[in-house]
Amino acid sequence: MVVIGTPGQLVSLEKIPQVRYVEEAITPLRASSASGSKKSVSAACAPVLSGGLALHRATQARTDFSVDGTGVSVGVISDSYNALGGAAAGVAAGELPGAGNPCGRRTDVRVLHESPADGWSRSDEGRAMAEIVHDVAPGSGLMFSTAQTMFETADSMLEMASQGARVTVDDISFWEEPWFQEGPRDQAARMNAYRGTVNFSAAGNYNTLRGQQDVNGYESVFRPTPCPKGVPSGTCHDFDPSSGTDPTSTFAVSHAGWLALQWNEPWNSVRTNFDLYLLRGGRKIAESVNENKITPYESLGTDKTGDIDVVIRRKDGADTPRLRFCWFTHGARPTEWDTSRSGDTVGVTTLGAVGPDTFNVAASPDGTSLEDFSSRGPSTHYWAPARSDGHPADALPASTQHLPESTAADNVETSFFGEEKAGHFRFSGTSAAAPHAAAIAALALSRNPHKSAADIRTLLITTARPMPGAEPRASGAGFLDAYNVVDQVGTPPTGLNVTAWGSDNFGQTAVPAGLKASAIAAGLHHSLAIEPEGTVVGWGANFYGERSIPAGLTDVVGVAAADVHSVALKRDGTVVAWGASPYGETTLPSGLAGVVSIATGASSRHTLALTQEGTVIAWGSNFYGESTVPDDLGNVTAVAAGGVHSLALRADGTVVGWGANLYGESEVPPGLNDVVAISAGQYRSLALRRDGTVVAWGSYAYQLGTEFRVEPIYVPAGLMDVVAISSGVDHDLALRRDGTVAAWGADYSGQATVPAGLPKVQAIAAGGTFNVALLSQ
Repeated sequence: MVVIGTPGQLVSLEKIPQVRYVEEAITPLRASSASGSKKSVSAACAPVLSGGLALHRATQARTDFSVDGTGVSVGVISDSYNALGGAAAGVAAGELPGAGNPCGRRTDVRVLHESPADGWSRSDEGRAMAEIVHDVAPGSGLMFSTAQTMFETADSMLEMASQGARVTVDDISFWEEPWFQEGPRDQAARMNAYRGTVNFSAAGNYNTLRGQQDVNGYESVFRPTPCPKGVPSGTCHDFDPSSGTDPTSTFAVSHAGWLALQWNEPWNSVRTNFDLYLLRGGRKIAESVNENKITPYESLGTDKTGDIDVVIRRKDGADTPRLRFCWFTHGARPTEWDTSRSGDTVGVTTLGAVGPDTFNVAASPDGTSLEDFSSRGPSTHYWAPARSDGHPADALPASTQHLPESTAADNVETSFFGEEKAGHFRFSGTSAAAPHAAAIAALALSRNPHKSAADIRTLLITTARPMPGAEPRASGAGFLDAYNVVDQVGTPPTGLNVTAWGSDNFGQTAVPAGLKASAIAAGLHHSLAIEPEGTVVGWGANFYGERSIPAGLTDVVGVAAADVHSVALKRDGTVVAWGASPYGETTLPSGLAGVVSIATGASSRHTLALTQEGTVIAWGSNFYGESTVPDDLGNVTAVAAGGVHSLALRADGTVVGWGANLYGESEVPPGLNDVVAISAGQYRSLALRRDGTVVAWGSYAYQLGTEFRVEPIYVPAGLMDVVAISSGVDHDLALRRDGTVAAWGADYSGQATVPAGLPKVQAIAAGGTFNVALLSQ
């Protein structure tokens, strides 16, 4: 939660019992090198085009393979989109898609969240990034969202994926994001990657060169030595890795800047309290002395120049964790301890979202040389993902992420943003490079939408052009080549294999021979699958026509199966329903359109639809109010339907339940947050949190012969690293990131017993007393 107030007002927060910890919300960092400005544009179809088109061979790829990004939505996350008021002029000039675009690109940019009036920056850098994406992949749909905190950035990533984005790109970093474990953005990237969304991030512009040596960024194990004069007495860090001692590291600072420090301890389990000081001439000029209980982080700024000493003091604790600090200015160069030696590392400036599912992009002005400021890697994690529920993360074997992954073009022309020279605007920095990479991914997915996020990531890396003059820790695999990527992505596969297990009394597990599918759904006694061509296949019970697919049904992107009816979502946002309709299950609300996802359940007689505006529409049974959508839901990103209750996941990661509450199924646990997915069974609900854990509420209540059983709800002990959940009538499934499946709950038909030797799974669907799984290629 972000609150605004005077220091005196903030003190009152300690009186609120639920408040565990308070820290400042630091202004985020952008990875651009200039601010925006306005420029008039013409009405002809002659937009200003990025030089990255030629450098990346994107024009040739579009021509030879007949792709332009059509069918692929790209989400841009940055400071603002239209705070300067130039978006309409940009559309009219062909710089952006929308009504009135003279180049025929008439689909409006979907602005999910614009920067507030008091936002940390309102330069419209996000619009400049969108222009680059549109230059390279003009057929792609565009979304935009601002983000004021790391949590809002993560939420925006998840929201965009839930709204259909196959690619997201951001250029924001946060000093307080964890450097030694995955943070909120990395966890959102992991969830998105599972769903097929590729996530790009600007590597940052924090490197500083002295000659050919990278000198910004310092990392070392804490070595205790007495503190110097000018700071409180005690134990400070010894910067001398040899037998000597030096409690200071001197920097020649030429202009104002910011310094951030973190140390290798996990969120929620900070054992050591470090303070950060700056001295000039032996006198203290700045300090950061927070009581570090939740996050291992200190930062401070200075407008002083000259020779300035950095001092790190251990205030509390006896541990000697690894330390890392980084200057966020190019005007601070060390005059000592400026080379890596004896376990000390100098020159690592990647930070923030650097996990394995975030594609970090470096910057090059010409495709062969690297920008001096482009941040260098690598980055090492030592802990499981950071949690926001107060629980510490487990220690893991050290895992080094070699960053950045690849390099893309910067110093390119836009219609309004960047450094102006002779009426032309040059957009520099990794903020300009990242949208080029995102647009190349959109071109590839436009040709082969069945490729996974991991597939696209691998292709981008393996097809990049070498940059002989740059180290891999600076340029990654090399300069991205759109032609190579689109060429090697190939054409859509014939689909994935489907398997099923559990009860087969109505043919629920009798998967049609040779079936290849891109998506699956399981109802009470029947199943549905989407074939690669967008057609639907059904098997199992057909008492009420629930698996009798309507003639001519094509272009389907989503299916849902219930008790006695089925629902399909078409690419154009319309919905088709069939089967029995005693309670209006197949009677669609008038004017239903713009739908992005649908939900019903194996024991449901109602259906929920989520529109692109984030609103929920319900129809069918309403015995307990399950189809009476609350008025105050807010912005919703996902829905789930239980037996006679419903759930909605808000963009802020909280859950709302309504309808029946016979066993507590719609009574959301207090304080539940950071949720990224939901599912609902007959009398229970499940939530998947960003950190890969699962929370459940309600009960397992079901009829077994003549006996009606009510059993306590539970989640298997130690269930972690989950990327998807699905609920049947009285059992549940979880898909782990490694493709393995966990099942629990009622098992009288083997529905909660995972078959031995089950191959790697990509998608799961829990039905009445059976399950269906989509196998990975």
